[in-house]
Amino acid sequence: MNLLFIGLPGCGVRETARFAAERLDLRFVDTDEVLTRNLSLSLQDLYSLFTPDALRDVLCRLAGQLAEGDGYCIAAGDCFLDEPEALDTLTSSACTVYLDMSPEAAASACREPDHPVLRRGLFRLRELYDTRRERLTETADAILSADGRTPEDLAEQAASRFPQMIRNRDDAVLRKRALEENRHALVPLLTARAVLLGLTEAQTERYIAYVLDPPDHGGTTGGD
Repeated sequence: MNLLFIGLPGCGVRETARFAAERLDLRFVDTDEVLTRNLSLSLQDLYSLFTPDALRDVLCRLAGQLAEGDGYCIAAGDCFLDEPEALDTLTSSACTVYLDMSPEAAASACREPDHPVLRRGLFRLRELYDTRRERLTETADAILSADGRTPEDLAEQAASRFPQMIRNRDDAVLRKRALEENRHALVPLLTARAVLLGLTEAQTERYIAYVLDPPDHGGTTGGD
């Protein structure tokens, strides 16, 4: 299993991932460094010279290579956060930690004033934060508040949670497998019951869908 860090530019993703890699004896990977080294381009050139489709292709290929590996501690560059396909590939084999830092704190803590995003100022950071926060929160296995915290502290928190994140991932896989097995077993039974109830084909499909995937009315569906 890999460990992946995501967050706003300036929030310390790279430094936190590096410390976490040392703490957990994982191989540190900075996607920005891999891209700029392999393509012999600066980040600014990567943003300005590549078309969106070309950049997406490069990111998806790198994400696929990392997802096939194991034991990586990955600092995801900002360009991954706007490419859902590439980010989904990264998270498919990684426990993901979202470093949640306010735009103001990120701008203040910035260690890369020449970063293509950070050069556009606080307004752009606020825009990115508002656009991405909900999606990144849903993507993450753990969310750490990074305001006022050092990368060392954040790395220690992430490292201590990593074993539980792995267990949660394993449990989710088992639950999904059990659900699929139950679905296959229940569909014939529900179909037979629908026939006894005199339901039409369309009503039967809605009935089965309702039973197997009940609507969420604000609480949990299914149960322990």
